[in-house]
Amino acid sequence: DDVFDCDGRLCLQNLRLFIENEEYNLDSASFKTQESEERLEVEIIGPVRTSQIFIEVGQDKCDAAVTLQMAEAMSWKSTEIILDLLFRGDKAFNDWGAMLLSKQVRMLQNLYCGLVLDSTKAGATPINTASILKQFQRINQA
Repeated sequence: DDVFDCDGRLCLQNLRLFIENEEYNLDSASFKTQESEERLEVEIIGPVRTSQIFIEVGQDKCDAAVTLQMAEAMSWKSTEIILDLLFRGDKAFNDWGAMLLSKQVRMLQNLYCGLVLDSTKAGATPINTASILKQFQRINQA
């Protein structure tokens, strides 16, 4: 299902591995370390941002509507990965861990919405990113 290749690995597979290996039962000190913007940028956002498809879509090689569809597909798959982790129930979560997961989700939302918004040409009708955000609302409801 993961067609988004990055450095020989599927970038959403990288997301799955990251989420599966992430610790969500944290104290305040470990939360500060885990929620570092730099760490999350390198480990979650970077592999998606550097995937060939993301780069090509981001370079205006697609119509804005196609970019939206790509971002929706990536959002849906990312959400499925996170929901799978939550529903399996084999990870311990506490409030600090929930805040970390929430930050990770917001970063993914911003990445996908940014891709779509950046693809809208000056003077063109703005593209609505509500469908991307809707995918991630399923996590909030879980």
